[in-house]
Amino acid sequence: MGNTLDIASNKLSEQTKKLNIASYYTHENEELAKEMLNGNYNDLFVIKVKFSASSLFGAFLLFFNFPFSTLQDLYVIVTSSFDVDDIKTDIGWRIFEKDIKENLTKDEHDKGYTLLLQEELTGSFTLQPGSNQRGSELKKQLELDDEIIIHRIFKKFIMDRMGFQNIHISVDYEAISSLDMELYSSSSKKIDPRELTKINKGEDEEVQIETDEDVDIDKENAEMILQGSMILSPISGKPVSDIAIGDRIRIHLEKNQKSVHVAKAFKAYENDTIQPITGRVVSIRRQLSGGYKIFSLIAKGIYVKIEEEEENIKVAIDETENIGKQDDESTTKSRLMLIISVIIGIILILTMLIIFL
Repeated sequence: MGNTLDIASNKLSEQTKKLNIASYYTHENEELAKEMLNGNYNDLFVIKVKFSASSLFGAFLLFFNFPFSTLQDLYVIVTSSFDVDDIKTDIGWRIFEKDIKENLTKDEHDKGYTLLLQEELTGSFTLQPGSNQRGSELKKQLELDDEIIIHRIFKKFIMDRMGFQNIHISVDYEAISSLDMELYSSSSKKIDPRELTKINKGEDEEVQIETDEDVDIDKENAEMILQGSMILSPISGKPVSDIAIGDRIRIHLEKNQKSVHVAKAFKAYENDTIQPITGRVVSIRRQLSGGYKIFSLIAKGIYVKIEEEEENIKVAIDETENIGKQDDESTTKSRLMLIISVIIGIILILTMLIIFL
């Protein structure tokens, strides 16, 4: 009986871990995470490419994120060894990855060309707002399942970027999920366990409040403390040494699952990038080691902690509220001057009437 319970507990723990991984890659979209866990939602295409040019042979494995049209990870080899030419692309991606790994461990690869190809792939297919045309085109052809055009995209890419005149190339691809990549890929970068721990604790996890007694935040009602940094404005900004409580500063949130949620609520999340938001300074302390520790309130119960080591910088300030106040003050002054002018005019008219009457 005890053994059966242990097995059931282990299975539940394993399922929870997988669900947390799926939640991470779907930005905590519960519905999509469950679909991914059940094998009904694939967000990646694994693209397997092998090529040969004169005396060089190469192969690479791309994990292409379909929703965002960008690379999620890659694995590359370029070598003069004929062994790479024996690699097949029409096999499962895990075997293809294993073949690249075995050839890399032989230490016969050309490190210069391998690094060059890796950098060119990253630069060409990594998301850059407004300029990721190659990634967008690849997504379109994958959606159409046009093998000929996809083959042509990578052939042209290798010839243009690597400077090879004539190449022979083989390209195949298959759809998988980020969960598959995380669990079964031996080459891809893995999620920081601390991120999974945060997801596992959920949104109701206890907020870690600063123990410093002089931190001026509402500790009892603090729901979340995010990490962030100030947006710099070297020309029109305010010196960080002049920042005072109540100032509205422009902030960049450190990207993680929670900050993405917050940014979306602020409508400040575009193209997988968190846009700057405004926060009101509620605490600023100069550190003994230099620099400043700042807490800024961005919404009720939500604070951003900023640790700035530099002291000779200027910070971007949100002047929108001040502009409104200045407009109100200006309007009030104008009205007052108008009233005074009318009163003076009436007095002058009455005075003239009394004199002439």
